[in-house]
Amino acid sequence: MNYLKKISILAVFFLFSFKLIAREKPAFSIKNLAKEPVENRLNYLFAIEYTWQKEPHRYKSIDSLKKIAKGLNDEVLASYSELFRHEYNIYLATNPVEKEKYFEDAEKFTDESNIPELKAHLYYAIGIYDFYLKKTKTSLPLVFEAKKMLEKINYTNFRHAGYYYLGFFDFYFYYDDLKNAIKYQQLALNSTYNLFYSPANYYNNIALCYIRLKDYDNALAYLQKAMVSAQKIDDKNIEAMIEGNFGMVYANKKQFKKALPYFYKDFEINKNDLPENSLYTRYHIAECLLQLDSVKKAETYIFGNEIKMPIWEYPGYSSQKFKLMALYFQKTKNFVKANQYKDSVIALKDSLKIKYDFKKLKDFESLLEAEKNIAKNAELKMESQRQIVLRNYILGVLSALFLVSISWLLYRRKKEKQVETQKQKLADQQIANANQQLDLFLNNIKEKNELIEKMTLELNQSNEQNPQLAEQTQIYLEKLQKSVILTDENWQDFKSKAQIAHQRNGKYARYFYRFYQESKVSVQEKISRTSQ
Repeated sequence: MNYLKKISILAVFFLFSFKLIAREKPAFSIKNLAKEPVENRLNYLFAIEYTWQKEPHRYKSIDSLKKIAKGLNDEVLASYSELFRHEYNIYLATNPVEKEKYFEDAEKFTDESNIPELKAHLYYAIGIYDFYLKKTKTSLPLVFEAKKMLEKINYTNFRHAGYYYLGFFDFYFYYDDLKNAIKYQQLALNSTYNLFYSPANYYNNIALCYIRLKDYDNALAYLQKAMVSAQKIDDKNIEAMIEGNFGMVYANKKQFKKALPYFYKDFEINKNDLPENSLYTRYHIAECLLQLDSVKKAETYIFGNEIKMPIWEYPGYSSQKFKLMALYFQKTKNFVKANQYKDSVIALKDSLKIKYDFKKLKDFESLLEAEKNIAKNAELKMESQRQIVLRNYILGVLSALFLVSISWLLYRRKKEKQVETQKQKLADQQIANANQQLDLFLNNIKEKNELIEKMTLELNQSNEQNPQLAEQTQIYLEKLQKSVILTDENWQDFKSKAQIAHQRNGKYARYFYRFYQESKVSVQEKISRTSQ
């Protein structure tokens, strides 16, 4: 493959067009990248990359991009400029061995980077490129791996998310998964930072999905939105494509006369600017004319100048042509040719069904979902294990605190019990001493009572026998009074010890007190009687 052929591939890279799907882009200049704020540089860069893929002579701008990144001291921008170099090397590889080597070099570069999106971008770019080249075996794994990686890093929050929405829309539209195709156009419409298309393009593409779904009311509603948006920016090419899609709605509804004016307007505007789209429109005009039996007029559109369709043309393009030719020969009564084209249509549909089997897409999506579920289950399991570890840790801490608290309470109770025991021992000792003192007091009183009784008896006898001893008797009585413990000091001492004893045994203390009082009275009376 010579250099010119390589360049021809780049000329159509990422340009994927269906019937009247908008693909025109405003131009972006590398020299203006430095003027963009830091947060918008990647968004602008990806818009530039999209332009390069349409205009291969801009490929040399990678060197300028690297210089700009260096001048701005922007490491992220520098990493992407280097990644683009790797990707273009893969695009230009002349054989599978060379392509594999470049791909391995690119993977190594992304592995060494700390930017998680780099590898996802690599897989997406190469996967979508192979997809546009109709290499489904290599494209599907790469695109879905990229999709999984991008979703993991929440790429929908990126300013340049629209870059990926473009490829994913084409991908799902190709495989007739129209629900997902609509989803990515809605995401693009909701993007605040999109630079790739105007809302008119997205509304138009959503309308195409509804046309395929035969939901013509929704198709017309979105085409109306697309036309309003296109008129605001005064883009005649997009307006023309929208006119053509209005025609498709009416043609599918068998309203061929109503469809023709829309197709004519589209054809006249786009036959020079977008010849590949105008070819589709030619076939639609011819089909409407044949359905209206205007065979001669239809021939001018059927056999017009042939256009070599690029590699990104819709795989059903040949099918549309074969169907038109079958109808034409049917109208001209050439049934052999008509049947041959009908057979070709059937054969082509069967081959397309095999090559672009919707089931393959669903299988890959199921595999992706299974992997996501496995990863989610693994994450949930890890989270569950973390929760168990955390729970066990908390239980351990609580158990330790509980044991420490119990130990402290037991220790405190033990100490309190020891103090209480010590206090009790001291109290018991005090009570025992008090009781002992009371016993001594009582014994003393008892002994003195006995002494008084004895002395009183002897003195009485002596007085009777010898009256002269009366004076001596009076001396003895005075001594006796002095020996009796009936002083206030004795009484206070006795009272103190009795109170201590009362804490232990109130009845016992009261007994001592009563005995003391009785003894006190008895001694006083006896002394008084003797003195008389």
